[in-house]
Amino acid sequence: MEQKNILPRICAKPIEQQPDGTWIVRHHFRVVGKDDNGEELVTFASSEYPDKPTIQQIQRSIDRYRVSLTMYGDTISDEIEKVDLSMYMFTD
Repeated sequence: MEQKNILPRICAKPIEQQPDGTWIVRHHFRVVGKDDNGEELVTFASSEYPDKPTIQQIQRSIDRYRVSLTMYGDTISDEIEKVDLSMYMFTD
């Protein structure tokens, strides 16, 4: 069974439209190893949207993720605290 939250780095786009028309936003990428071909594998948190999300919606999703981490006692690292939203900019 394929896990959706582990992909080769080259396939893990920060934002993309899925074949069914929904959108997925991936954030907080972490390297978890390499595949058999030596490609870097990453894990990430993600949010799905029925329509193309706005930067404000993406920011709220990231904020919810950050809050959920603290609820379970995880420490917020600088990487999680300072997310660069420019990678989610897209044009119509």
